[in-house]
Amino acid sequence: MPKTAKTFADIIRERLPHFLTELVAMLALIFVLYLVMPITYVISYVIPALGIPTGVIIGFSALLVSLVIEARMYSDLQALSNGFAAYLAAKRKHMTRTARAKFQASVAELGKMISLLVMLVMIAPILIVIPAIGAIAILLPIAAMVIIALYGLESWETLKKELEKTFKTFTQDLSKAFEK
Repeated sequence: MPKTAKTFADIIRERLPHFLTELVAMLALIFVLYLVMPITYVISYVIPALGIPTGVIIGFSALLVSLVIEARMYSDLQALSNGFAAYLAAKRKHMTRTARAKFQASVAELGKMISLLVMLVMIAPILIVIPAIGAIAILLPIAAMVIIALYGLESWETLKKELEKTFKTFTQDLSKAFEK
């Protein structure tokens, strides 16, 4: 039996609950971390064998757990983004096959950019509370700009053309409505 392609509705049914569950897990991790880390700073217990404060160990452990959660979230966001791109491209009947493929790739790239920005936003609160590496969080806006520059600019040109066509059609219809 040939395998049929999944529709965007199928992808939503499959991936969105998983993404939302991971999002709740990430928010719970951030919440617990913000409750526990001040206590570890006050206690400042250093593990004798390692010579490392408990706050650092807890912080790095939370960072590792959050990276696993974020990898799962990113996978789900990418599947949703690619499904949405395919859905939008299929709705564009007036486009040639190559233009539709380019449009789909541009929307998918835009989705990748948004996914990466969401991941940066979700990791920032964890980086901030970890002693010694909280200063790295200052670099996150720079990383966000690099992501936008890498993924956004090329995709924007294709999407801009399609938006201009849509807005031109809309304004023509609107102006016709006022001519009557």
